[in-house]
Amino acid sequence: MQNQHGVPWWLLLAAIAGVITVVALGLGVWQFLCHKQLEAANWAMAAGGMGIFIFSTVQLHRDAKREAGRLAGARAKLKPVAWLARRMCEQAVIESGQKPMKSMAYTMVRRLSGYA
Repeated sequence: MQNQHGVPWWLLLAAIAGVITVVALGLGVWQFLCHKQLEAANWAMAAGGMGIFIFSTVQLHRDAKREAGRLAGARAKLKPVAWLARRMCEQAVIESGQKPMKSMAYTMVRRLSGYA
């Protein structure tokens, strides 16, 4: 999801939160210089909260990209296995003809165990 200028949403949120964090820190320093320790502490806590927001936004984006890459890799590994299993089932159906189910199961077990 991107806005009209092609900037990713997570980067836009992190940048806005970064600006708010810097402003909150500036206000906290100003309050501290005016000898208002309680107000300065409040602004410092607000800046810390925004810092956590920035970190979590960027971290969630990184985790989502990493998970997408991992999922794509898992799918690529699974395709040949799924194709082989489907092909084995098709072959078993073709070879079964009119054989009884017990005979088909025995043949399949032998094939899967490597004795056929």
